[in-house]
Amino acid sequence: MRLDEQILERYGVVVDGCELIHHLVHDVMRVESGTQRFALKLYRQGVRSVEDVQWELDLTRHLAALGAPVVHPSCPEPRRLTIDGVERLTALTSWAPGIKPSPSVATYELLGGAAAAIHAAADSFPQQPTPRQGHSAATLIDRPLALMRTELSEIGRYDDVAALARQLGEHLRGGVLDRGICHNDLTLDNVHVEENSMTVFDFDSARVSWRAAEPGGVFAWAQQSDPEYWRAWLTGYRAVRTFDASAEQAVAWFALIGEFDIVAWKLGLTPTAAGRRLSAGGLRDVVDRWLDSAARTT
Repeated sequence: MRLDEQILERYGVVVDGCELIHHLVHDVMRVESGTQRFALKLYRQGVRSVEDVQWELDLTRHLAALGAPVVHPSCPEPRRLTIDGVERLTALTSWAPGIKPSPSVATYELLGGAAAAIHAAADSFPQQPTPRQGHSAATLIDRPLALMRTELSEIGRYDDVAALARQLGEHLRGGVLDRGICHNDLTLDNVHVEENSMTVFDFDSARVSWRAAEPGGVFAWAQQSDPEYWRAWLTGYRAVRTFDASAEQAVAWFALIGEFDIVAWKLGLTPTAAGRRLSAGGLRDVVDRWLDSAARTT
C-alpha cells in the first residue's frame, strides 16, 4: 500500500503532497492536505516504544491545552506505517507555522518565553508513571563518560575527563534546583517563528530534568557568538516564570554537562547516533575546551 493510502487509512487525512524534510535520528515528513499542513514523524526502529511515543503525544496535547506555544497532536495515538517494507511507529501533529528563525536578540527572547511557558504548563502533567527515565548525575555524566571511555583512553585523556566528571557531579548533587519536565532540546532547530509568534516541536528528548539545564545550549552558543542572546533568553523566561540566581549560576555547569552526551553521540556511541562524526583530533580539541571552560566557570 502506498504511503498516501496508509496515511488516509490510519489518520483519515487525504494527502495532496508529502515531502521528507528531516532525516537524522528520526524521519519527519511534511504532509499537505488541502489548506492544511501536518508533520508526520517516523520513529527509527528500536529507539522508541509505543508507550514512549504515547507519553510524548500526551505531554504535547497537555501543553497545547494549557496554551503553551507547541504543535497540536492531530491524532491522540501513534500509528504504524510500513515504509520500504519496514514497519515504523509514527505520530501526526500540526505543522508549526512560519520558518526556522535566524539568531537574534528578539528570537532568543521568544525562545526563553516559550521555555517558561512549557515548564509552567508541564508542572501539572503527571510525572509518574512514565516510560522515560528522568535525568540525574548518572544519566547526564556517568553514562556518557562510560560510553566514551575507550575513545578517551585512546587519546590519553580519560583520567582528565573522569576528574572533570567528578567535579560536575558534585555541582549537581550539592544544590537544590527546580526540577520538572523539560523539552531538553530547545534550540532554533526545533522552533518556527511567524511574525512575533514562536511554535515549539519535537519533544523526543522531553523528560524530567533540572530546569536550569534547559538553556545550556543557548548559554554555550551565546558565549561564542553574542552574550546578548543569553540575556535575551533570561528576559523572555522571567517575563513568564521565575528563574532565580541559583538557577542562573548553574546554567554554565549544565552547558558543560550537556556536551558529554552530545560528544558521545558524535562519536557514534549512543542509541540514536548515526555514525561517527568526530575524529580523534577533534576529540582532543573538545577535551581541551572542556577543561578550559571548567577552569573559567569555577
